[in-house]
Amino acid sequence: MAIIVFDRPFNSDGGELTLAKTGTYSLLMEGAIFEYLYSSYNGNYSFNVRSLTKEPDDLTLGETVTSNVLQQDQYSFTLNEDSSLYSDALTNNSNFNWTIKDTDGKTYYNRNFTQSDGKNIADPILKLPAGEYVLDIDGLNLNPERR
Repeated sequence: MAIIVFDRPFNSDGGELTLAKTGTYSLLMEGAIFEYLYSSYNGNYSFNVRSLTKEPDDLTLGETVTSNVLQQDQYSFTLNEDSSLYSDALTNNSNFNWTIKDTDGKTYYNRNFTQSDGKNIADPILKLPAGEYVLDIDGLNLNPERR
């Protein structure tokens, strides 16, 4: 039995994909019908499959983080008590999203960098209960050759 895990055009970045089960997978690629009908399409393509398993870096609240995000950066932090936090993206680049999740995977916030702070959002204060968290910074539609 075959299950389609994702179906995307070849001219786009497939992005991160978390597979639900361990085991052996087959990667099948099929060109669109027009690639067979018109000789101007040569059907050349390339792809790269990588393991993205990496432990998050420690995040110190109150410190500025500078990074050259090519795909995804992850940072972990712990709140010893319920907290109200503020994050300033320090950039106006819409190619990035950030997400805060707890260690059980519950998403508390998911925002684009241009919709994170300032006048672009009604309430920029992040209200989080005490606990352990992971901050994901994702690059959107970035060139896979740069990764």
